[in-house]
Amino acid sequence: MTEAEVPIEGLRERDIDSLLLEEFVVSPEFCKWFCHRIGFPKHGEMRVAGAELSATGASGESDLEVTLCCADGRVRRILIEDKIAAPERPRQAARYRERGESYVKEGLCAAFRTVLVAPDRYLGGSEATRGYDARVPYEAIMAWFEESGRESRRMHYKKKVFVAALKRAERIREANEAVTKFWRYYWNRACREAPELKMPEPTPKPTLSNFVPFKPTGLPRGVKLLHKVIYGHVDLEFAKMGSRIEDMTATYGAQLKKGMEIVRAGKSAAIRIAVPTSTMTGDLETIRSAVQKGIVAARTLLRWYRRIHKSNHEVTP
Repeated sequence: MTEAEVPIEGLRERDIDSLLLEEFVVSPEFCKWFCHRIGFPKHGEMRVAGAELSATGASGESDLEVTLCCADGRVRRILIEDKIAAPERPRQAARYRERGESYVKEGLCAAFRTVLVAPDRYLGGSEATRGYDARVPYEAIMAWFEESGRESRRMHYKKKVFVAALKRAERIREANEAVTKFWRYYWNRACREAPELKMPEPTPKPTLSNFVPFKPTGLPRGVKLLHKVIYGHVDLEFAKMGSRIEDMTATYGAQLKKGMEIVRAGKSAAIRIAVPTSTMTGDLETIRSAVQKGIVAARTLLRWYRRIHKSNHEVTP
């Protein structure tokens, strides 16, 4: 049987995890490339001291963890979350960071990086993928295989695995009728009940389209209003303010209304109102309630923000 006659079916994220683990262990060149890609400093030779699939800690599970002994004498750890197309779970990136911080505190490593590995379209198409230290596309890993100069049946098979994963991701990301119907329902209701939110008319949506944006007039560049449906909150987001929560608190803390809080949202900061969580394909009553409360929360945040800046003439941080 020739290679072309061996289809790769039923591919799962675990298969990608296992392939990456093997490459870290057997290929110093791949390990060095990956470390440079995710922003670890260039620290000469490194040795893989440990690698574990489904590594479990107090704050949850990493798909893959790799521990490195580096030439500068420091131990570093990479915590990898792998996604073919599955949506991010609530606080997933934050829990990865909490695990890394616990490893440093326990003396298991001196530094760490949290990394999301996924198809490029997934990385670029969902704000839920923010919050990791680095993001590495499948396509970049495939390119490394292409450029490594080690052409062999084994290397060709590995590239073929990533091609199959990308095809599977594409199938999953095709327009979902139920999700598109949810967006149309949301848009019709927002236009009727809160036209000032100016929700854009939706196009057909894939399964992972779970952040509903609003485009009201008057919000400056870098400030966005979003209903993050599956996570159960509406956020007024301020770009690049995630590391400046104290500044946000100094500016807005005393003026928050009941139910509002200031939180970090990846690299951004957000003024948040909690609302009921909902899938986009659930029962009609749950969807109606989620949409209605999302609209109310978004309108509340918008009016609050406009009132603050109209009265105080403040410049947004």
